[in-house]
Amino acid sequence: MQERYGFTPEGLHNLAVYGISPAAVWSALTALHRVVRHLCDDLDEADVKVVFAETNGEHLVVFLTESDRDDNDWNIVAARPMWPDEVAMFDKLVAGGSHEAG
Repeated sequence: MQERYGFTPEGLHNLAVYGISPAAVWSALTALHRVVRHLCDDLDEADVKVVFAETNGEHLVVFLTESDRDDNDWNIVAARPMWPDEVAMFDKLVAGGSHEAG
């Protein structure tokens, strides 16, 4: 089943703060070279994931929470440029083949 994404009002505000377009976020979420990390444990009710991606020369981090409405629906709550240490980590993981396809 394919994942579906939607922007929250807070997520859209966050994009405006960082000057990131919704199209850039979509490109990051569908990029061939991305690293996906889930940030939850068994005690959390909602799944949270972070997508690190490089697209069109930009390195972005996208933060998502699982929708409480449908499986495989994700709310985009924030995005920002990667910090330099994150870019280094991302480049190392992608070069080593340790990325997830989504």
